[in-house]
Amino acid sequence: MPDAPRDAKFVSRLGTGGSVTLGRADRVRWFMRVALFRPLLACELRAFLSVTGLKAWQVGDCAVNHPKFVDLLPAGSSPRLRTIDCLRVWMHGKLRPEELRAVLVAVAMDPGVGAGMGSNVVFFSE
Repeated sequence: MPDAPRDAKFVSRLGTGGSVTLGRADRVRWFMRVALFRPLLACELRAFLSVTGLKAWQVGDCAVNHPKFVDLLPAGSSPRLRTIDCLRVWMHGKLRPEELRAVLVAVAMDPGVGAGMGSNVVFFSE
């Protein structure tokens, strides 16, 4: 990862409603020394697929109208965080409360999620 994000107008664009990609957000989070979004999302997706039995293409197709969306994430795809929010809202809406807890516990217990960032892992759940 670069030493720092090199976009001087990054914060001001956010204030005017600018959209951020997953890659850019992770570069900023890496610089801040907090958990990256990509490993969190990957872990949450694995747990969701395991709990529901759905296929990755079904999730991508139903959640964001893109059947390859989930499969492209590990390959380095960098969707907008708004799109990821849509995916996560859809996923959480499909889970019963005990299933959602199981998914969030799986994320919390995954040793790779914090990527050495310690207790700075932040969970975002509706």
